[in-house]
Amino acid sequence: MSPVIVAVGQTTIDTILIDNKAPWVHIGGSAYIPARIWAEFGTPVGLLSCIGNGLQLSELAANNLDLRGVTKVSGPSTSIELHYSNQNLIKLRVIPGAAQQLSISQVPDDYFNASLFYIGPAPINFLVELTEMLSTRKVNIAFSPKEDFPSLAQAEMKQILSRCKFCFFNERELPLVTNIISPHDAISTVHELGTEIVIVTKGRRGVTISTREAGSFDLAPTTVVLTDNPIGAGDCFAAIFLASSISGLSVRDSAERAIAYTERWLMNRKQSSYLEAKD
Repeated sequence: MSPVIVAVGQTTIDTILIDNKAPWVHIGGSAYIPARIWAEFGTPVGLLSCIGNGLQLSELAANNLDLRGVTKVSGPSTSIELHYSNQNLIKLRVIPGAAQQLSISQVPDDYFNASLFYIGPAPINFLVELTEMLSTRKVNIAFSPKEDFPSLAQAEMKQILSRCKFCFFNERELPLVTNIISPHDAISTVHELGTEIVIVTKGRRGVTISTREAGSFDLAPTTVVLTDNPIGAGDCFAAIFLASSISGLSVRDSAERAIAYTERWLMNRKQSSYLEAKD
């Protein structure tokens, strides 16, 4: 079965440091984590990524997850070091590797029949080319730029955002990517570039969702999940919000469903073996 959603970007070896606990290593990445969540949710998903030394294709396998778009390349896999305190990300260090070798040539033809492409950090020229192709084919695009990504000072970022229906930020990323301190003004700027729906996740305080036509609203979690491991919560929200949106739910209903699912996912995350320690 061809994918309904395609996740594009990094599959990484992540080292997590939470408060004063010992480092913890697992397979992660801005494309791989949401891809696994979609697969667990029952949505056929394709992964478009590159892996290098330290990762094997067999380690990524899961039901509903199509790996034809994953290429094994020479050299190290991309790795990320994340520092958390009190459930907040306070420091991020990316060590470039295989993800820098993403190319259009590795996209299976039938991936372009997907309803949505979800794109994260990847070579900027690759993303410009890919989003242009998707826009021409009228495929919906969701973008999740991270804090180490170029800012809107770069013309290429403006091009990408002009082609997106959805854009996801967390509170830390929003001012870094837009170069604007005021959240309201930053969101407005993203809308002006062409993005229809802007989502800002705020950890325990929930999420702000802004639509270009109908304005913005806030949603808070119904239950604050106390966990020393908040990794992937934003990815989970984005994954379920998008799966719900493309199935026909309204923006608000999609957000409510995503919050409820993320709460359950955090409480039961030990069932997600790919987020357990990597040997």
